Amino acid sequence: MCEQGETETPRGGDPHRAEEPLPRSQQGVRVPQTGSASSAAARALLAVNLMGLGVLWALVFRLRPLLPDRIPLHFGRNGLPDRWGEPSASSWLVLPLAATIMTGLMTALAMSVGALARRWPGMLNVPRKKEFVELPPGARERALRPLGLLLLTFPLPFDWLAGWIAWCTYEVAIGSRHVLAVWPVFAIVGVELALTVAALLALRRSIIRETTRAAPSAPQG
Repeated sequence: MCEQGETETPRGGDPHRAEEPLPRSQQGVRVPQTGSASSAAARALLAVNLMGLGVLWALVFRLRPLLPDRIPLHFGRNGLPDRWGEPSASSWLVLPLAATIMTGLMTALAMSVGALARRWPGMLNVPRKKEFVELPPGARERALRPLGLLLLTFPLPFDWLAGWIAWCTYEVAIGSRHVLAVWPVFAIVGVELALTVAALLALRRSIIRETTRAAPSAPQG
């Protein structure tokens, strides 16, 4: 029994010691998995991917009934059409189908990065692989966050390029233009290469950061 104004001291505890808060994992709050594809940035990229695919499919279906009897089926390196044919479903829908397959594959890979990091880290070809494999599972998963974001970013330029080619194919077919501008193709390839280099550098820095965190601190003499 405590008198009014006094605080009951926990049995066996220190009356001057403040109660330490519980870890977030024990407070009923889910700790975000920053090393997996379930992070906020990954969800945002996935939403943008789906919107890009939706716009691409809407474009090709909108142009489908407007196509003439013959359309360009292939363009040469100079941007001029070198093969013509009927606008069949297999020829007209090949670009959005390829974009959809690419988005699905990249999303599946991004979602499996965390499991690979935890269970089979040796299967991943990453910078500083020896140090990466020796990290704890949670640290390996956090270190691979840039790789997951790269996989989800990769389809976005390709979706734009597929829409550009579909629109130019339609314009060449109806005679509004005579050549497919090839500069966007090289621009998209450059963007993809730049994204890959940036992600690899970020991945290397992430592995170094997690390795530093996991290293035992030197004893103070």
